[in-house]
Amino acid sequence: MDQRVEKIITSIQDPILQGLLREYFESNEAARIFVEQAGRKGWPVIIDHITFRCMDVEERAKEFLQNGFEYCAEHIEYSDQGWWAKVYRKPGFPSIFIDQAYTDERGKKSLLPHWVSVFGDNVLHHIAIIVQDIEEAIKVMEEAGVEFSGDMWVPGGQGSGRFFPPLRFERERPIRCWS
Repeated sequence: MDQRVEKIITSIQDPILQGLLREYFESNEAARIFVEQAGRKGWPVIIDHITFRCMDVEERAKEFLQNGFEYCAEHIEYSDQGWWAKVYRKPGFPSIFIDQAYTDERGKKSLLPHWVSVFGDNVLHHIAIIVQDIEEAIKVMEEAGVEFSGDMWVPGGQGSGRFFPPLRFERERPIRCWS
């Protein structure tokens, strides 16, 4: 594994998260390209949050709650997409977002159950990287051959992001730039 990627992984002082991040970077070409380009530009690579998808947030969160993460009443609703999330935090660590489809009628339009059936709930769906200038980061990534998907990016918006799609692997998960 690239030394820059290994440094990012080992900076997270938690063996569970290190293993998840290692697997993520090993299987995600767009993530590795981002780290390479950040190194060329002298940009720091800071993980804002990591995200899991699951069928039961409370069950998936147990591992992290036992490891010192806390739920501080941060709840995110994506009712138009059929899912919601809880955010777990621990000082000095990236936040953990855990997503779940609604269990009622609203959840029928969610893509999460299918995603979980393909990947399971013990892999990262995405990592969000903080960037100083999201427009510059997008330009650099496009020049490196990365194509974007999703419509999460709003120029000048706070907390805006843009997903990098899977590139060459059918089972690849996205990386997200976050500013």
